[in-house]
Amino acid sequence: MAYINKLKGFHALRAILLVGVLICGLHGEGDSEQANQYYQTGLLAYQRKDYASALSYFRKAADMENTGAYFYLGVMYRHGQGVVKNLDKAGDYLKDVMDQDDGLEYLNKTAQKGIPDACIVLALFYGLQLASAKDGQEGLKYFQKILQYAQKAADMGDSLGYTGLGMLYYKGVSVMELLGDKPISPHLQQEVQKLSSFQPNYQKALEYFQKAAKMGDPVAYMMLAQMYDNGDGVGQDEEMAKQYKQKACDAGAKDFCP
Repeated sequence: MAYINKLKGFHALRAILLVGVLICGLHGEGDSEQANQYYQTGLLAYQRKDYASALSYFRKAADMENTGAYFYLGVMYRHGQGVVKNLDKAGDYLKDVMDQDDGLEYLNKTAQKGIPDACIVLALFYGLQLASAKDGQEGLKYFQKILQYAQKAADMGDSLGYTGLGMLYYKGVSVMELLGDKPISPHLQQEVQKLSSFQPNYQKALEYFQKAAKMGDPVAYMMLAQMYDNGDGVGQDEEMAKQYKQKACDAGAKDFCP
């Protein structure tokens, strides 16, 4: 069953982490002074958990194309902070970030502050870069970035970090295969093959998917359903698969609803 192909919106964005992917990111410094004031005021409100005020100021800043505001609106809709949780809207705001010039700088700074959502966006961004890498050396660099940020997000307990690592272990990933016919210098070929390959490991995949599922991640539910449908690393169990499909539906993956 083509589970991943059925994902839409933010769910599709999440599933892409099997190669790792995303978007480029955010910051307020390059925006107008007024937009940056709105952003900074919203950030202070967000930090004290005054989500209603934060939402108001971030929306004002986003109307002026402030990248930091796009990021935090995405975060708020992703986690249901002051708004009804809406993964499609979260994805839309994070996609808006892609059009901003100062995004990568903002994301790096935000990730360094220990905000896992920024790590997720960086992992996705480098996944897109990997897809267009010109050679093996560049591909290896991007793949290692994907792993770095996915692992960092998982270490901070982010469900999408767990899901991303689970997908890497479930499918198995090789930069050599992803690069196809793109050139790889002989002295790098062995290093690329050694450092950028994930062999399928259903037990590790199961471990990460279960961690994400405990946090209500719909893609993790979907992947667990697939594992039980196919008997991948677990005993084949149609009833368990059915239960996980229902959980995916209840968590917002409407394409998996009966």
